[in-house]
Amino acid sequence: MGALVFAPLRLAFGDAPTWADEVFYAEPARELAIHGVLRSPILGEVRGVSEVFALQPPVAVVERALVYRLFGFGKRQTRIAGALEYGLCLAVLFLSVFRASGTSSLRVLCAAVASLLFAMNSKVMRAAIGGRPDMVAVALMLCALLCAVEASRRERAGAWVFAVGAFSALSASSHPVMLSVCPGAALACTLYVPAKSRGRAFVLFCFGWLLGALPWLLHIALHPDAWRMQFIDHFRAAFAGGSAELNAEPSPLENILHNMRSSGVTPHVTVAMLVGLLLCARYAKGPARVPMLFASFSLIALIPGENFAKFVVAFLYAAGCLGFCCALSAWNLSSRSGVWVMVLLLLVAPIVRHVHLVASKLDAELKQAEQPIERLIAQHVPSGALVVSTPVSYFALRKRGAEPLFGRSLQALRYARTQDDRAAHEAYVLRRRPSFLLLKRRTKPGSIAGLGQHATFTLLGSARSLPGTPRTVRDRYDLRLYRVNYSPI
Repeated sequence: MGALVFAPLRLAFGDAPTWADEVFYAEPARELAIHGVLRSPILGEVRGVSEVFALQPPVAVVERALVYRLFGFGKRQTRIAGALEYGLCLAVLFLSVFRASGTSSLRVLCAAVASLLFAMNSKVMRAAIGGRPDMVAVALMLCALLCAVEASRRERAGAWVFAVGAFSALSASSHPVMLSVCPGAALACTLYVPAKSRGRAFVLFCFGWLLGALPWLLHIALHPDAWRMQFIDHFRAAFAGGSAELNAEPSPLENILHNMRSSGVTPHVTVAMLVGLLLCARYAKGPARVPMLFASFSLIALIPGENFAKFVVAFLYAAGCLGFCCALSAWNLSSRSGVWVMVLLLLVAPIVRHVHLVASKLDAELKQAEQPIERLIAQHVPSGALVVSTPVSYFALRKRGAEPLFGRSLQALRYARTQDDRAAHEAYVLRRRPSFLLLKRRTKPGSIAGLGQHATFTLLGSARSLPGTPRTVRDRYDLRLYRVNYSPI
């Protein structure tokens, strides 16, 4: 298990290029850690994100802000947190399946296979080093699963049930897609405790859930307009925009299979997990049925067009492996037969994908992608300068002490496409009067927020022109640096 955690830790310490979502979540966490305000000024004034960040629930941002507060701000701090959360997911998933398997002779194998499947999923590993809140949301819901399994094994389980509610709410407050799993957690606490305690268990779960959701609820109460304009529109666009590759009216099953395939799960593993889920419903008893409820409700997250499978595959792996474990025990098959069936069905394709991912991520030229950009910034950009830039240069500018500003508001405009939003962002950029532009080679500097009507531009250099830049890096990350010369008023 430690060897599996080493791969994302090694990648987190590498220099793989920064991407937009990484910056999208890092900036509000940095503002909260340094200034004590949850906002994202690099996105401009679209829907008020420069004053209040409400595009996502606050718990994951607060967790990342705590990391920055303790260990400083930087790309490695951003990625190492996700890699450690990935390790926590593996440990808790193993314990959850192991404890749910009871006294089965296959329980160690069952827990190991579930953990290996999760660890070797390419999208999961990418999320672990990508700076998004995915892993903290998954880790918290897996903690809820473990507590639910423990609650189902005990006569007096009040504290465990309360913890299930709190962990599931914290998970949903890290990423709202986990709201789909919360009813499964509630049912597990209600159905698989002693009958005389079910009413009390439900009340304890609700109290725990309200306590865990308190940070999100307080933020909504303090900034209701921001949540209405940002969060609701954000998720409406996310749920509406992901099914373009499917048919005009795909069935829920088609969406589930499509999203599993898009999230790094090969078709035969998907079929095996769904069969395992059915076997779990047929043969599992007691604590082994708890992961089945979590997995069944997690399928709701796969019905919309957006690819949310990376959030819920852990529960499908847990329930699917438990289903095979329970079925093999019920059929009186030997442990050796179980080994061959589970290994052949579940491990071959993920191992191939895992090796391919690690090989591509550790590519030498990819690791050098941002070095030319850092040298370009160090040569020409002074500390404290305001620079209109792209996400790939974000950490390099922060390291230099400069202030980045997205020229097209990127993620904010992705979910706010109206002309008023664009006009508000352009006015914000003009009012801030940036000193430099760091743009892709094909982007014309005069097209940024209408700056061409108020200034001229001096080309200072480009990443392509720096010596020692690998050819593939020059093509993908060829940024040009311009000085902005404003016309006298």
